[in-house]
Amino acid sequence: MEVVMHLITFYLAVVGTFTASTQAMRGVVRGVGKLIEGQPREALGEVAGGLAAPLRTAFTQICHLGEDVCRTARALPLEEEDELEALPEPVVQRRPAIVHPIVDTVSG
Repeated sequence: MEVVMHLITFYLAVVGTFTASTQAMRGVVRGVGKLIEGQPREALGEVAGGLAAPLRTAFTQICHLGEDVCRTARALPLEEEDELEALPEPVVQRRPAIVHPIVDTVSG
């Protein structure tokens, strides 16, 4: 059992690092594209956004985890039906995904 836990921990560490690094690098690449276009302020914003993206992803996932915990708690059998009505209904507010356009630096 201990070996399985070590494997799961290693897997999560590798995949988490890869995902966060990829998000940050996307910001750097978009920033370089803006710099090539002659927009240094926008380039800085893209790089900063790329560095902040893993934090936003973590926050979003923690919120989804909280929603799942609330849904699971509501599904548990309770002693009295009145107790079920006392639990608040989880509020799901999801924004549409932000799509960044690809900077075309080849055409000129």
